[in-house]
Amino acid sequence: MLSKRLSYWLFIPVLFVLLGYVLYPSLRTFILGGSLEQYSEVFASWRSANVRALFNSVFISLLTVIGAAVLGTSLAYFFYRCDFRFKKMLMSVAALPLALPPLVGVMAFLFLYGESGILPRGLKMLFNLDDVPFAFEGLWAVLFVHIYTMYVYFYLFVMAALRGIDGSLLEASANLGASSWTTFRRVLVPLLKPALISASLLVFMISMASFTAPLLFAGTENFLTVQIYNYKTNGDLGLSATVSTVLTFICLIFLLFMEWSNRNARGINAGKGTASAAVPIRGGLAQAFLTVGVVILLLFLLLPIATVVLISFAQEG
Repeated sequence: MLSKRLSYWLFIPVLFVLLGYVLYPSLRTFILGGSLEQYSEVFASWRSANVRALFNSVFISLLTVIGAAVLGTSLAYFFYRCDFRFKKMLMSVAALPLALPPLVGVMAFLFLYGESGILPRGLKMLFNLDDVPFAFEGLWAVLFVHIYTMYVYFYLFVMAALRGIDGSLLEASANLGASSWTTFRRVLVPLLKPALISASLLVFMISMASFTAPLLFAGTENFLTVQIYNYKTNGDLGLSATVSTVLTFICLIFLLFMEWSNRNARGINAGKGTASAAVPIRGGLAQAFLTVGVVILLLFLLLPIATVVLISFAQEG
């Protein structure tokens, strides 16, 4: 009886938060941006800035999901199947991008890879070049930043799913003559499908809502979040709400698609046995390739964080 009363009292503040901070702002946005005249003004032409922003946001978000899935899943599977020195340290380092706030991560890439960044200017001075050899800008720079900051969701989701898989399933597949690739494709991927779908949904939503990376790296390319900011800055709340509504509907459509895809994955059982033992990496050539790969991985993950630390000690001006 006491627990029921307590649940009722807890329901009141939860309901207040949902109504005041979730439902009301969403309804207010839909009301401000819900007229047909505003939609026709925003998407008046196929060559308009808002149409390009819609295409760029969806295109980069889908590529971000693919790139983050490949990188995060590969790292998780590699750490799951292989055993080597400093494995635990690398597993912790692989999750470091999650600790970087979005603005800090984007600024790190700007100071490191931008046109006036440390690496381009360093190479220019080292080889006595007239111009910097490269600079991060455009859609591909936004994609690279997104993959770096968001692959960690696939890495964590897939790693948690792999730890719950029955190792006897992999052994049975190997005993039946299946190759490692066949085992991964026919056995592991179906078992990992719920984790992959959940991570895909999260990464797509975060990528669609990304603002700092498109603002600083996209240049003249338009994104929905930047368009929302521009309309709001110019005082046109109606058009800002209209673009916000379009962005929300796209995320809802992707959510429904992921839920539909997840129906066939919920009935798959990973088993109740123990996880399979990791395979030790031995041999001179394998150790050499592993060392090179570890160095590249550490540079890729730690350089942006080291840049933030370095810039924090730089004197102003």
